[in-house]
Amino acid sequence: MVCPKCGKTLAISHEKIPFCISCLESFTTVYPIENTNDANLTLLIKPLSINVGFQGRRFKTKECKQWENAVGLILKKYQQRIDGWIDIRYVFYLTNFGNTDVFNLEKLLTDLIVKRGIIKDDRYIVEGHVKKIRDKEDWVEVFITKIDVEGEKFETRK
Repeated sequence: MVCPKCGKTLAISHEKIPFCISCLESFTTVYPIENTNDANLTLLIKPLSINVGFQGRRFKTKECKQWENAVGLILKKYQQRIDGWIDIRYVFYLTNFGNTDVFNLEKLLTDLIVKRGIIKDDRYIVEGHVKKIRDKEDWVEVFITKIDVEGEKFETRK
């Protein structure tokens, strides 16, 4: 399989990741919001469902490992960690709108955001919103905002 943008042979040959890593990084944005500790992530890559990501209860599939590697390389561009209570919002743009359970898409992406150190742990997410929109391409936007929780002091445990 070749990258439709540059014509290079894909190291990761998978329909859910149709571009080479160089091209994928060139039109995917991962950036902090100025003067805040918040982040906007735009990932122009098809999100992977938890149903496709695992065989049985504990074993990651080859597709899951390839997807994590590709998205993980993109997320490396974001160097700042957001500490504190988190509000996270996902907007999934999907070609297969009617047959997709968006909560199956959220879990793998949240776990990868934690694994890449953008947030410390998903237990610090106190608010969240998941939305799906029909689109001609599969991609996702993630908005991560640090929030105050009334009466709760944020302290991380080791």
